[in-house]
Amino acid sequence: MKLKKIGKIAVVIAASTALVTTLINDKKNKESTSNE
Repeated sequence: MKLKKIGKIAVVIAASTALVTTLINDKKNKESTSNE
């Protein structure tokens, strides 16, 4: 039971981290393209 809970939490953290990373990369890409 504990392992399943930890696994779910790990998946949620990984998903949210990937989302944040994608958003940050999008912002950086938009900023760099607008500067050119």
